[in-house]
Amino acid sequence: MTRLGLGCLQVLYDENIDNILDARTINELLRTTCLYKSFDYQKLYRTLNDLYDEGYVDKGAKNGKAMTYYLTKSGKALIKEFC
Repeated sequence: MTRLGLGCLQVLYDENIDNILDARTINELLRTTCLYKSFDYQKLYRTLNDLYDEGYVDKGAKNGKAMTYYLTKSGKALIKEFC
């Protein structure tokens, strides 16, 4: 887990993005003030996929061709542990 990964989880938690219907694309997440300063598209893509592999985020329904992401219960538990 990296500091950028924790920051990404924090944004998903703060924005209440925790189910398939609320899932966001990478471009939608980049519009968030906290993320656009720390990430470019590729870095956020890699970070989200690392978080997915660790089970902290899951992939939601596609939005056109873009994959969407949301926070899992284990991701919420991790953020609550650190905050």
